Amino acid sequence: MTKICIFDLDGTLLDTLDNIGGNMNRTLADFDLAPFAREDYRYFVGNGSRRLTECALEARGKLTPDFFEEFYPHFMTYYAASPDEGVRVYDGIPALLSALKERGVRVAVCTNKPNAAAQGSIARFFPGGTFDDIIGAVDGMPLKPSPHGVLTLLEKYGFSPDEAAFIGDSDVDMMTAKAASTRGFGALWGFRTAEELAAAGATALLSYPTDLLNHI
Repeated sequence: MTKICIFDLDGTLLDTLDNIGGNMNRTLADFDLAPFAREDYRYFVGNGSRRLTECALEARGKLTPDFFEEFYPHFMTYYAASPDEGVRVYDGIPALLSALKERGVRVAVCTNKPNAAAQGSIARFFPGGTFDDIIGAVDGMPLKPSPHGVLTLLEKYGFSPDEAAFIGDSDVDMMTAKAASTRGFGALWGFRTAEELAAAGATALLSYPTDLLNHI
């Protein structure tokens, strides 16, 4: 029996690609670097804001330690100033969350998004009390695909891995589920492909959020 569903955030609960890409492109323009297309950002995101920045700078041939340390704070300033621009909740997510609550299933978030930004996004786009817990990136805590965040939630609520499901849209999320010895469900409405999710070991692929209800 599934007792807790743990969700990735960007690309799973919220479509944030235009927001992330827009803020990165603004930063690139400030440094006289060419922007990227929206689709490029599908493969830059998923491993935290620092890795996103590294991917963008590497693709522009500008990834050096000194330039990164100059560039990254500018990006984070833009990101913090416009956290909602272009962001939307994916269709079907509210219905899924309501159905899980009706079944008595706990719902939580485990994301590589900085914790303050994750907490803010959840507060702005979902009613209070929607999620039982939110774990975002904080200094000193390993990012996904480390199972640390998932295992922290399981220990806190006293659940075993086989009582949990992890839902995400990337190979990182499926690897996280595997590392935590729990089931990983691939969100096909997100940023990555079915092929990537299947190759990373997804238990099942979900075409629409409420499809999860058939598996738990």
